[in-house]
Amino acid sequence: MRIAVARDVTALRRSDQTRDALYRISQSAHAADSLSALCEEIHRVIGALFSTNDLYLAFYDDKKEVVSYPYFSTDREQAWVDGPLQANSAMAEVIRTGQALLARSNPDRPGLGRTGPVEHQAASWLGVPLESRGRILGAVVVESLSSAEHYSTEDRDLLEFVATQLATAVERKRVEEDLRFLAHHDPLTGLTNRSLFYDRLETALRSARRSGEVLALLYLDLDGFKQINDSKGHELGDLMLREVARRLEANTREADTVARMGGDEFTVLLTGLTGPSSAQNTLLKLREALAAPMLLCGESFAMRASIGLALYPRDGESAEQLLRTADAGMYAMKRQRLNHDWGGTDSSGTTE
Repeated sequence: MRIAVARDVTALRRSDQTRDALYRISQSAHAADSLSALCEEIHRVIGALFSTNDLYLAFYDDKKEVVSYPYFSTDREQAWVDGPLQANSAMAEVIRTGQALLARSNPDRPGLGRTGPVEHQAASWLGVPLESRGRILGAVVVESLSSAEHYSTEDRDLLEFVATQLATAVERKRVEEDLRFLAHHDPLTGLTNRSLFYDRLETALRSARRSGEVLALLYLDLDGFKQINDSKGHELGDLMLREVARRLEANTREADTVARMGGDEFTVLLTGLTGPSSAQNTLLKLREALAAPMLLCGESFAMRASIGLALYPRDGESAEQLLRTADAGMYAMKRQRLNHDWGGTDSSGTTE
């Protein structure tokens, strides 16, 4: 009798915990301002349901076959960690089959854990897929190294039930983040768009006025891009714009802002400069990076960029003044190039 009562009390307690977990997940899906914040709350929710040494979410990119871990384990810092999906791992089995897996450490079965075998002989591993609308988003995993704590089929069923709610919340948050990203970024290149660039420029100017720092604005246009786009097709033109964006980001600092203003025009905002020479060095670096041949669709293209430079406060104290000065400098360079033979390319910018 006492055993039956104890079981009923345990079941009731687990039911209350589950109901509370689902409520917290639903609340977090609406309140969290990012996917990372949502994952952090999910970590706490699952941690209250299961006894674990480690628990984590894993998101899977099926195109790249990469697994991303946004938040895991109570003894690690919050950070996104990416890695390949190991072919023979327990994680791979969960993601590829879309089925839950309950396993224990076994020398004949490697691949438990995030990156390799769990060596502890008492290890118990439980992973269930995160599935939304027939698509596997990843998995949620709990691990225990305690010989007294082996996950059961009841634990599996509970985690599967919770994972269904998790997948819906994660999918909703991803859609929200995608919409926010598209509102502030160029859909072709992924760069900051015109609207967000103006906001960041105004913010940088307010900071510079308080601190007295120097900031620079570069405005650049690709010479001969229209001819290439018209003669070679828009698909190749799009590839070229993406490659230009990649090179601009690769040759600027993380604190800088690279934006596509439209067409083949780009801007770069440089903040926290030590002086005018820093901006000039970056300009030369970008010009050299863009001039390197681009191999696209089996053809080699040599792209040149006309770049104008404006410095705060030397060339203006407002966003309009800086943009006007940088734009004028860019067109002055373009006119100069039209009047001189630079050699090495024809008028279309292509090389033989």
